[in-house]
Amino acid sequence: MVQTIVPFAPASYKIIAGVPLLIFAALALYWGPKNLLLCIRMLQGKSPLPPRSSPPFIFIGILISLMALAAGMGATIFFVALETTQPTIVSQDGILVGAGPILYRPKFLPWNQVTEVTCNMPPRENRVRNIRIYSNGSEVAALGNAGVVLDTALAIAQRNAPKGAVQRCDHYGLNHPWSY
Repeated sequence: MVQTIVPFAPASYKIIAGVPLLIFAALALYWGPKNLLLCIRMLQGKSPLPPRSSPPFIFIGILISLMALAAGMGATIFFVALETTQPTIVSQDGILVGAGPILYRPKFLPWNQVTEVTCNMPPRENRVRNIRIYSNGSEVAALGNAGVVLDTALAIAQRNAPKGAVQRCDHYGLNHPWSY
């Protein structure tokens, strides 16, 4: 059976983006709640106010602490998605879209349910940069070249998708001379 495995992100991206995300999330999740509790204790009168400060500044501190906490939670969610999302498998039977956070349930789409397959190539290159697969008008899978040659996935789609579903691969431009 011919198949192509397209990862969510290349391993190098997982390391290069994952490490800073993890560090930022850890710092924000440490600093945010700690300072939020300190501000609440100041509002209750259990902790003294800093010199030359007033109660309205406590509310600014609460706001900043909540923003840090929210940013830390967002970075944590993105880190977990980056590291745990499974790859998408394109085979003769159909597309198995990799499972990602919250549900972690893969979704299988047989080729007879595919209504459209589009792809794009950079303006000055002849390699497929991304493939989008649609079923009943909604996007089911978006495959980017995460370190994998997508020509094999496109060839599988052309052989197995319903007639007329696979659109011609076009070069896209950004309407400026220095586009890649």
